[in-house]
Amino acid sequence: MADPLVLAIDGQALAGDRPTGLGRVARSVTAALKQGSRLALLPLMPPAPEGFARAWERFVWEQATLPCKVKDQGADVLYSPAFGTPRLSATPRILMVHDLIPRLQPWETGRARWYWSQYLPESATWADAVITNSRQTRLDLCRLVPVDPARVFVNPLGLPWDLAELPNTAVEAEWRERCPFDRYLLFVGSLVPRKAPGLLLAAIARLRQRGLSVPVVLVGDGDPYRWELQAEAQRAGIADLCSWQPFVSDDASLRAMYTAAHCTVSPSLAEGFNLPLIESASVGTPVICSDLPVHREVLGRAGTYAAVGDPIDLAEAIARLWTQDAEHREMAARSRGVAQQYRWDRHAAGIAALALTLAAREPLPSAETFAEIRQAGLPVPELLAPSAAV
Repeated sequence: MADPLVLAIDGQALAGDRPTGLGRVARSVTAALKQGSRLALLPLMPPAPEGFARAWERFVWEQATLPCKVKDQGADVLYSPAFGTPRLSATPRILMVHDLIPRLQPWETGRARWYWSQYLPESATWADAVITNSRQTRLDLCRLVPVDPARVFVNPLGLPWDLAELPNTAVEAEWRERCPFDRYLLFVGSLVPRKAPGLLLAAIARLRQRGLSVPVVLVGDGDPYRWELQAEAQRAGIADLCSWQPFVSDDASLRAMYTAAHCTVSPSLAEGFNLPLIESASVGTPVICSDLPVHREVLGRAGTYAAVGDPIDLAEAIARLWTQDAEHREMAARSRGVAQQYRWDRHAAGIAALALTLAAREPLPSAETFAEIRQAGLPVPELLAPSAAV
């Protein structure tokens, strides 16, 4: 029997014990590949236990240390799930591009602007295959970066929990006991301006002025933004309607928060995919989100949309789902249906197919073949060229 293909994984996003959105994605992909891909996985971890704090450290790792480790370990393919990929490498490279927001909104990247808005997007031009989490991200990448579209494949993300598994009732009971509200809206994500939590507070304040008190639980970190938002809530007279919860890395606790919520609200100004949308939908909790093309791509008819950056329209959308039970039930039913298509075994199948093809030095599959492979899930079906199979 032939030796399994060795897939090296850049472990930057796997480092630390409090994974961000990128970290949760990297861990979910790795777990799915380990469970069903028949590949030998080789996570290459950075020397810093919590990951690198500075952009120049990440750059040195990606362009010098990582390719040497890949060569020394004899890996067949390198997969970079959340950051840049080596420019000089004899080993084929698969790069995951989550969004082009640093290129579209470079002011968000601070002092590391060059790393995030220039270097990382350009690294897609020397990867042998690129996957994006949405059609919108692929469109942005091909529009803004001189990358060959034939090497870019759409590979949507998956849910962090198995829909067939029963929820943890003890965790749900603990959250309901601890939650200060019987009924509430839920916001999950970093408290940075791009996620627009301030817009949500403005909508809540507007509803209170109309005589409708709608509590909200905000889950996420982001100092000093948290302090500014708390002060804003105080000035608007809605501090009693806001519960500020820290970052949650435990999937069971996060699932309990979604399940108990009346609606999830995501008024983001820009996104590459937005995991909270499908996390909320998976438990039948309707989603109110900004009318971004990628949000419509992810949720379709299961989403309730408000104009981007418009607190008045957002308040109207919240009021409808808060007061109209029939519409809430309809959106809950639609949500459960759309969430079922987002599975990590399908995402991992796409990566495995590309890895097998690149290792065999075969031409990359067409977009249609790649979509068929994803749909079938793991293990990868015999849709590749015979010589590409391991």
